[in-house]
Amino acid sequence: MPAGPQRRSLRRFLAWWGAELRALLPAGLRPRPLPPDAVVLQAGAEDAGSLSAALRRRGKEWPLGTLSNIALRPRDRGLPVHLRLTEGSVLHRRLTLPLDAEDSLREAIAFQIDGLTPFKREEICFGFRIVERDAPSGMLSLVLAAVPRQQLAPSLEAARSRGLAIAAAETAGEGQAIIIPLNDDNVAARKNKGAQRLFVVLALAAIVLAAVAVALPLHQREQRRSLLEERVEAARVEALAAQRLRDRLAALAAGGRFFAERKRPGHLAIDALKEVTRLLPDGAWLTGFILTETEVTLSGYATNASGLVVLLEDSPLFENARFRSPVTREGQQGLERFELSSDVVAADLP
Repeated sequence: MPAGPQRRSLRRFLAWWGAELRALLPAGLRPRPLPPDAVVLQAGAEDAGSLSAALRRRGKEWPLGTLSNIALRPRDRGLPVHLRLTEGSVLHRRLTLPLDAEDSLREAIAFQIDGLTPFKREEICFGFRIVERDAPSGMLSLVLAAVPRQQLAPSLEAARSRGLAIAAAETAGEGQAIIIPLNDDNVAARKNKGAQRLFVVLALAAIVLAAVAVALPLHQREQRRSLLEERVEAARVEALAAQRLRDRLAALAAGGRFFAERKRPGHLAIDALKEVTRLLPDGAWLTGFILTETEVTLSGYATNASGLVVLLEDSPLFENARFRSPVTREGQQGLERFELSSDVVAADLP
């Protein structure tokens, strides 16, 4: 069982047990609780603004005169100020409430005060005194005392003019006095104000937490985005370096292919001239040598020009040898003047 319910149950039991023990005593021997120490003001029968004063300590009272000439000793100035009400000015009601409501009796009575009195809650001040606790039935008997605020106004104003703030009113009579707090609304207002402050603080804390909850993912997302951008930039730099390397390798490969193609026998003039020089027999010489990418043209003199066609056809570098013009014989030496062409093919020389 929680500590709070245990304490309440123990307090109720002790109160009930004490009441039972007091009930066993004769009426004359039963102890009466002392009223609280206070400066007691009492209004006149005809003029509520004309107040007399008395000092009460340990249940005894000493008159202090009228409010206009009251003089308090320094040690008495800290006592609360009570206003004693006449018997006819207070509305009394006897109530029965559940015993479980004892811890919040004032709130329970305030909740139904409109039905217990002809006044609204904001129009009266009230107090109560517990008369009996019936533990077997779980009920609580009490006496309610209520007084209209408008009725208290003259006395409160008169005391305020003398620098005195009346904290409570109390009933008069032979029985035990009932204390009627006058500043309960101020206490409630302070509680409400404190609750409002707490609500504002909690609301601000909730707003801050909500802002953090919204901003934190955004911050984390921004960090991830920055990290990804850094990685993308690093990958882009690496890709550019790789592309430059590929371009360089491609350029080197192209250069290599160019030189390789230039070195092929079918595309080098020196190889073609060397092959023609090798093929020409003794007694033949050239007066012209023209080489293109696909064809070689030879002109000159030879003792047997027709044999040159056969020699070119047998070479792996030439094919389709043919005369470009008729062969003519010139001079006393009997040499034949020729001009022939042959296609150049890509082939390795032996």
